[in-house]
Amino acid sequence: MVKAEEGTIEVAPVLAGSYVVTVRPDEGQTWGTERVPGTDDERERWVAARRQLEEDLAHADAALNRPFDRPWWRRGRRLAEVRWLPGYRAELEARANERAALQDQAWERYQPVREEILARVAGVRAVRERAAAMARERQERLTAIAHRQVWGWVRKGRTVARLFRYDVPGARTLRKNDKAHGPSRLDVLGDELYEWGITTVRWNAATKRAVGADCAAAGHPLTFTEWWAAVGPWEQPNRGPTAWCTNRRFPVPTRRSRERLEQRERGTGHHSSYGVGDSGGFGSF
Repeated sequence: MVKAEEGTIEVAPVLAGSYVVTVRPDEGQTWGTERVPGTDDERERWVAARRQLEEDLAHADAALNRPFDRPWWRRGRRLAEVRWLPGYRAELEARANERAALQDQAWERYQPVREEILARVAGVRAVRERAAAMARERQERLTAIAHRQVWGWVRKGRTVARLFRYDVPGARTLRKNDKAHGPSRLDVLGDELYEWGITTVRWNAATKRAVGADCAAAGHPLTFTEWWAAVGPWEQPNRGPTAWCTNRRFPVPTRRSRERLEQRERGTGHHSSYGVGDSGGFGSF
């Protein structure tokens, strides 16, 4: 049995699709539960009402299952013989009607408490659904920043890259021999970093400030680090990706094959067989 937290009422399902009763500590099993706010007095009242309902329903079943009053000359005989007694069918029908009437009365007495519990559960679920909707909206707005086709990068050394945004004035300060990549989405840019074997990432300061301004404009003021923790396409912003950032169905050229292609374009390629290189893997962070 799941222990109820202080200040909550633990409601267990006993009817399909509905939560109508508090925990039943005498059964020694764990119910799927919905926790709702409430007081100890409410919990005791709900438990008492449920137990009374169960007693009333048991009394209704007893009305149907009590032994038949057989004449003395028929006592000790089998039930099959009793069924031929005069009035047996009428007695059975009367008992069934009595049982149904007692059950209806029991549920009618319990109905106010049942509706109170269901209303409390509905309120808790409505709050949770609103919170989930707000979380989804927040995630979508923050992810939209990363999905803008404005991200670029420049290789600085064999395994180092500097990242910037094309839409930020002064962020793209290139030297004479710098070759800028992009603009593209940030996750696609991450795939390129992975293909090139980039292990160290350096961010332009103006780009970081622009991300913070975009988050504030979206209604969720965050620093660049907080934004990255929420929607960053790979694990650490200052380290290169360790897997594909977008789901790829087919392999793409790796860093090794790209370097050889660059060498050939520069006229310094060697006549040797191409290696397969690191084919990477599927996944995302």
